Amino acid sequence: MTWRGATVALIGLLVVFGAGYAAVSPANFSGWDEWLVLDLTSRGIVSLPYENRPLSLAFNLPGSLLTPGGLGGFWLVHGLYLWCTAAAVFLLVRRLAPGYDRLAFSAGALAATWAPLDAMRLDAVLLANYSGATAAATISGLLLVEAWRRRSQVLLAVGAAQAVLTILALESSAGLLVAAPALLWLLPPPADRAARRSRWRYAGTWAAVVAVGVALAARPVLPGAAASYQVSGLGFDPHPLHVVGRLARQVAFQVGPLFHPEAGEWRTPSVALAVAAFGAVGLWLLCAEKTAGGSRGSEAGAALRVFAAGLAATLLGDCVLVLSASMRGPQRMQILAAPGMGMMLAGAMDLAARWLRPSRRGPATLMLAAWVVALGTARTVALQGEWDTHSAWPAQRASLAGITNAAPGLAAGTLALLIDESGAWPAGFTFRHAMRLLYGGGIVGVAWGAEPFLYGVRMGSEGVSVTPYPSVREAWQVRPTHHPFESIVVLRGRAGGTVEVVDDWPASVLGPLPEGAAYAPWRLIEAAPARPQRAILESGRHSDDGPVGPRR
Repeated sequence: MTWRGATVALIGLLVVFGAGYAAVSPANFSGWDEWLVLDLTSRGIVSLPYENRPLSLAFNLPGSLLTPGGLGGFWLVHGLYLWCTAAAVFLLVRRLAPGYDRLAFSAGALAATWAPLDAMRLDAVLLANYSGATAAATISGLLLVEAWRRRSQVLLAVGAAQAVLTILALESSAGLLVAAPALLWLLPPPADRAARRSRWRYAGTWAAVVAVGVALAARPVLPGAAASYQVSGLGFDPHPLHVVGRLARQVAFQVGPLFHPEAGEWRTPSVALAVAAFGAVGLWLLCAEKTAGGSRGSEAGAALRVFAAGLAATLLGDCVLVLSASMRGPQRMQILAAPGMGMMLAGAMDLAARWLRPSRRGPATLMLAAWVVALGTARTVALQGEWDTHSAWPAQRASLAGITNAAPGLAAGTLALLIDESGAWPAGFTFRHAMRLLYGGGIVGVAWGAEPFLYGVRMGSEGVSVTPYPSVREAWQVRPTHHPFESIVVLRGRAGGTVEVVDDWPASVLGPLPEGAAYAPWRLIEAAPARPQRAILESGRHSDDGPVGPRR
């Protein structure tokens, strides 16, 4: 294939993917971690120490830099990562199956569109780290293949270094990256013996470098390690039978929807556009393939290599995540597995067409792939429909807008204590970081009664003490604080987004004030110019049809 042909294919992948992704809203919020991501990345912080991920938000950071005070940058970056994954799959399959570019195009298109049950894939703010790590891992594998083909130590070093950084951002990518050297044995075999022997040198160098990243990422689950998020929060369960069971369940989540599509989901222009773009580019590649006079090697062998690589990558994409007992559903699970699933489905369709006459095989596989593209695009639009009903963004945005209206400015050192009757804030850290983003570091936000993860809250006779986890204090520039009653503003958030300053201490909720303590909230409320970060409350308004409850 010429560069012109590759360019047409990559543009085609962008249109196929974009047809469905255009329906996705940047305001898809689960209600838990998004404000943490928004606040930390706005300050250039990428480490989540309590998760032992020093680069966890590195892939989220560009979204914050693109649109400070907005959500659009996260949506753009997340989509770019997903498309880059599809592009890398296309280029990788071209190496595994040289001469069969329509097979490579099908694999890339399916990797971009097929995540049928993973609604969290559409949470651009939060899941940009997953999509970014998936793109980086796939590109690293491609760099390894190109390094060996070109005998380039530079490409090998770049690919291996990127692999280590990717693991430090998301340890779940380790499954794909550790096994990447196997790709060298799935490539068409080289003619000379020296080239075959060099595979071991490249694979060994790769393994030695990537082992560093794996060792650093594995520390939280090693015997004798301190309590960690991976063990205590997610539930580390490496029992082989349990892992195999969870892995089989994830594959069923990926494959099952192929056999029971929802007919009503297909009636959307997004499906027509995706199928038209896929069909036009696929047929063009098929004609170019025939004009070129075939390919090198067996067509069945090429499809089998792609299928084998895809099956392995699908299992490896999930293998680290399923070590957690809590990973039972499809949420967050169909991003890292997408490159493998795209290759596996494309290879399986090509193998299934072996019984047809040669002249019909190419069109038949394109028709099968177009059906999956249509189904995947329809599923994306349908999942967005679920987000439009269940996103936590409307309720949280309304709550914050009400707070900033009631208290445009707060004196430094103020504790803003929210009695949340709307149910918008399930976790205290979520509200704290939202308030930090909107008011700056001089105030502390507490959602009374919310889950106190990351920040312990205790009310005593002299006021309220807030104690961050020791692991995050230095990295996030936070410290324990104590707030006398006279430095507290109590806010009441009602259903519908209405927020009011509570004039008198709410003893029925917080208990009576100690003798001699004073509560004077209006002395702490100031008229202040709005911080630029508050522009974020105007983002995503197209999906704001009224406040709804959050979904975990």
